[in-house]
Amino acid sequence: MPERLPPAAEAVLRGLTFSRAAGRNPPEAWFTTLVDPPRSGVVRAVVRRAAAAAMVDLPAPPPDVA
Repeated sequence: MPERLPPAAEAVLRGLTFSRAAGRNPPEAWFTTLVDPPRSGVVRAVVRRAAAAAMVDLPAPPPDVA
């Protein structure tokens, strides 16, 4: 993921409207990146199981993608 989205992608995100309270004054990161800041702490078992289930039928990445 790029550190900052290209201008065209940022323009698309800035064109969206948000009706929830958090969207009335959205943080700049909502428009400039798709990467969430890291959060420390334990990942709950239910989240680990959901992630593992989502990965079951995914094709393997091409050899040149790490």
